Formats: sequence, C-alpha cells, structure tokens
Amino acid sequence: IHEAARPLQKKQLSRAVNLNRGHIKTYRVHSAAGRRIEIVGQGAGTLSFGKRIYFFVDGDQTGVGQVLQTFHSKAIVELKKGGARKNFVARDFVPEKAPAKPRQIISQLVKGVTHACALHEGRVFCWGSNDYGQTNVPPLKNPVQILSGASFSCAMDDNGIQCWGSDNQVLPLPKLEKPTQIAAGAHFMCAIDNGTVKCWGGNDNGETEVPPLQNATQIASGWSKSCAIIDTGVVCWPSFSHEKYKVPQLTNPTQVSVGDGYACAIDDTGVVCWGDAAEAQLKVPKLKNPSQISVGTNHACALADNKVYCWGSNKFGQAKVPRLKNPTQVVATDRDTCAIDETGVVCWGENIEGWHSIPKELRFN
Repeated sequence: IHEAARPLQKKQLSRAVNLNRGHIKTYRVHSAAGRRIEIVGQGAGTLSFGKRIYFFVDGDQTGVGQVLQTFHSKAIVELKKGGARKNFVARDFVPEKAPAKPRQIISQLVKGVTHACALHEGRVFCWGSNDYGQTNVPPLKNPVQILSGASFSCAMDDNGIQCWGSDNQVLPLPKLEKPTQIAAGAHFMCAIDNGTVKCWGGNDNGETEVPPLQNATQIASGWSKSCAIIDTGVVCWPSFSHEKYKVPQLTNPTQVSVGDGYACAIDDTGVVCWGDAAEAQLKVPKLKNPSQISVGTNHACALADNKVYCWGSNKFGQAKVPRLKNPTQVVATDRDTCAIDETGVVCWGENIEGWHSIPKELRFN
C-alpha cells in the first residue's frame, strides 16, 4: 500500500467512539481482499504487530483478526475468524454492551364500541371516544383486570370493581363479596363471585338470567350473550332453541370468547366455533397450539405459535394481520382488531373515533 489514506471523519465514527483518554479507537474497513483487511482511521498506524482487531456491522460482531503491518493511518489485518467487508467498523477492543432495558409489559387490552383501554405496569390507559366519560380513568389501586362496555369501562382493583363512563342499566354496581373476574356486554355486566356467576344490567334478551352454575373458572360476554367455563364444560345464556346455537362437545376447554350470535372456545382439539355466522367466522383455519381466542362481530382472531391469525369478514381490513413482533394478546371487535406485541399496542381495520391514536405510553418503538 503506497498512498496515504484519508483520516476517517469523526462524523463517520459517531457510533463507535471510545471516550476513554480522549482518543478514537475505532476504525473503518477500507478494503477487504480475501483474508487481508485494510483498516483506516486515526491511530491505525500506531497499532502494534499482532494486536487483535474486532469487526462489527450494526453493532454486531462479525469477525476477529490480527495486525500484520501499519502505514501512517492505515493497518493491514489478517482475518482469523468470521468476516469483514468494506465500511464495516473495526475496533481494537470489544465495547461493553449497555444493560438491556427491562421489557415493558402491557398485561391486558380491551375494547368497547368506540373506545379502548389497556392495563400497563399498574396503570390503566383509555382512549378513543369520550362522549360518556368512558376514557376518564379514576384513581385506581393496583388494578388487576379491566373491561369495556358500549359506553363505560371498569377495573378490578384492591377496592373491588370501579367503573367510569355512563350506562344507567349497568351502574350503580350490585354488592359483590369476592369478585375474581369480570366481563361486559353492550349494556350488562357479569362477574365470578365466590365461584358463582352474577350478571346485572340490561335484560332485554335474558342477558342477566344466569343458569345454575358452580365452580366457574372463566366468563366471557358478547353484545347480548355470555358463556362460562365450569367443571362440566361450557354453558351459555340466554338459551336459544335453534340447534346451531347449541354448545358442541368440548374436551377440557380452557378459554371461551363470545361475539354477536356466535362463540369460540379453545379445548384439547384446538379452536372450536359455533352459532350463527354469515361471514365464515365458524370456518377456523388450521392452527397449531392456540393459546388465546377473541371473537368480534363478524370476524375472529387467535394467538397460536407466537402469531396472530384472523378469519371471517375482512370488509374493513380487520382480518388482515400486519407484521407483529412476539404478540401476547389479540382483541377482535366490530370493524377492527388490536394486538399487544413487543412494540406496544398495534391496531388495524377501520379507525373509528380515532381509537387507533394509541397513547404514547403504549407505543414502545
């Protein structure tokens, strides 16, 4: 090598400057021919023979070499392991990695008709339409579960069940002893209280007429229908005489979700759906290891093998799942869908009342 290389500009080194002792110890790969790598930069000409050099791209180490020769601000390095290409970063040290930030966790996401709420690290956030005060979250003490109805929201915390918004059919709440789980339809609510299920609110179609139930482990409510998992399987109400609404035989059901006229459950066989569906919501795709199910008005979604799958109506793009990074929950509603993944809350479909304007606290990227 005969000509002197231009010193590497500090701007080019902004990602890899060692501030110790005030000098740069980072270089740039000027050329790479086989295992002979030419590096340039301030101080490269003073590197000692045999000095170890580490190569990086985008912060990831790609190879290791040793210094053979030096010329002014250049050095020839013999590649010993890995690879290096032109403009890769070269260092004579391995920088310490900054401690990883603790992963932020959104533990629950729920949606009403035109608003949504999320439980994030002990705080409840609500957004979207606020015509009835359904997004004005009151002070809560250690909330553990949230729900949303048509025009109201609720949380279960250390003080019991707290609700906000407006629905004369649901509020005020009845007296409950030890509620462990809550669910909401359009204008009614249900709770598991001391192992039994209690419902209250609007009863136009028998929504609050709970059949005899014992040892309920999970409850879910749709627009005007509810289902619960008990020792003997899944029980739904109000009951319908038509055969298509009859709950099918399920083997060890673990979760149930209720929509508008149909429901789905996860059991040992996978996802099973039944009821009245005009948009192919009952045609469940092949799913491997489903872990969560959510039923909307005309579409349904499931979390299976670290992916979200949706089927049924896609008129508003609600079944077209975007790229997600390690999703943990999915929520299907009327014309849109939302999920929780490593980047926070992600929504797709129709953006009603601006509920895709997710609070910044719930967007991590």
